[in-house]
Amino acid sequence: MNRLPIVLMLALLLSACSGTPLETPAPQHFTIAGSTSAQPLLASLTAAYHQQHPHISFDLQPVGSALGQAMLANGQADLAVSSWLTSTELPGLQVMPIASDAVAVIVHARNPITNVTLLQLRDIYRGRLLDWQEIGGRSAEIIVVSREDGSGTRAFFEEHVMGDQRVTLTALVMPSEEAVRAYVASHTNAIGYASLIGETGASADVKTLALEGVVPELATLQAAGYHLTRTIYLLAHAPVKPSVQPFWEFAQRMKAE
Repeated sequence: MNRLPIVLMLALLLSACSGTPLETPAPQHFTIAGSTSAQPLLASLTAAYHQQHPHISFDLQPVGSALGQAMLANGQADLAVSSWLTSTELPGLQVMPIASDAVAVIVHARNPITNVTLLQLRDIYRGRLLDWQEIGGRSAEIIVVSREDGSGTRAFFEEHVMGDQRVTLTALVMPSEEAVRAYVASHTNAIGYASLIGETGASADVKTLALEGVVPELATLQAAGYHLTRTIYLLAHAPVKPSVQPFWEFAQRMKAE
């Protein structure tokens, strides 16, 4: 008896049962540009997504909120992240809130001051209050530290603290959150401002002041009524491109959780 037809039939059956091997997804790479203060949040978010989708990698560009939006607009970035927007209605862009944050007022840990009022903070940054003794501290010149032009944190601070007053021209201008924290950590008489999200792992030589009696904490920002509470936004072209839609939806789910 010729067993060849039977062998061929068995081979075909085995082949059918084994199915088509799953193809490895093609590698994808996305650039996200924007807020330096949102980088810790963004790093955690993209790392979690990469763990579920190993073929997707991210290039995070901490260039500031304004430049991040510009890079998105001219095609240099796939997404942008911003800590300050003039409006959530931006032509041609989809805007999604992804986290609550606050701008913390920071000083050196050895500074005896624990609280500052909004008026005192404004007067310090406009150059009207020059010595810590004027608000109950030691007699020492206040070193004012601010952020660079284009920083979303700076824009938010100037809108919500300074109002129509200008920051003193003697303020030291730093290019990033890390630079502000590092300077304050090494200068006893300095005062600065930085994102609360970026506080994790910060130097023990830096402490956060209460503002109008309220110390900002991420878990209780809304309930506590802290004056400098803000929102971090993720931005994409509208409509969101199919290539970045899965990550966009992932970020949306993470915000909901």
